[in-house]
Amino acid sequence: MINIDKVRTTVNGLWRKNQIGNYMDTTMFNNLAEKSQLEYFNKRKNVYDANKSVSADLESLKSVSQLSVPSDGFVVLPIDWWITDSITSKYFFMLRGVQTSKDVTIEGLNENQFDVRIAGEAFYPDKEFPIYTIAGSQIEVAPKNLQMINFKYLRYPILPLWGFTLQNNREIYDSATSINFEIPEDGFDELIQIFLNEASISTRDGELANLNN
Repeated sequence: MINIDKVRTTVNGLWRKNQIGNYMDTTMFNNLAEKSQLEYFNKRKNVYDANKSVSADLESLKSVSQLSVPSDGFVVLPIDWWITDSITSKYFFMLRGVQTSKDVTIEGLNENQFDVRIAGEAFYPDKEFPIYTIAGSQIEVAPKNLQMINFKYLRYPILPLWGFTLQNNREIYDSATSINFEIPEDGFDELIQIFLNEASISTRDGELANLNN
């Protein structure tokens, strides 16, 4: 993961080169750090939405939760939920007189599609072919008696923070209170460029590379 102090050192170098000041204010830096990380991951989210494949950049955000299904069929989403990957449940059936089970994928639908399915009789969902939709902060499943679902998702990235201690009224980087970016090291240059765009700092070709050497 990318060290936040490394990013701040790089940004401050470009800040000075652009004759804006000696360094970027800490509050401004932390605000831009949050925005830049979110933009970085939103680009990956767009790719995921297009092909439903989790890229290497998103691997660290993978999470799994076993969630109980209340009798009304509404399941509260995990507080750190960001993107739904897949939802499965257990389907129990008899095979040659022996009870067995298999994992079945719960089909995801938008709210209108979901309402149409549960309003009809011909294709009403059952435990072998269940469906779900996400409405606000809840997952609604049908049929309602699934009891338990296995929810695979990508959690929301933890917000980065440059923490510090004060020494002689000077801010000194403190790794203990800082939170690094959740972006892989090979995404450093892209992150810096996003950061600079957010801060409206222009760079010349090769200038970023020179700062990192």
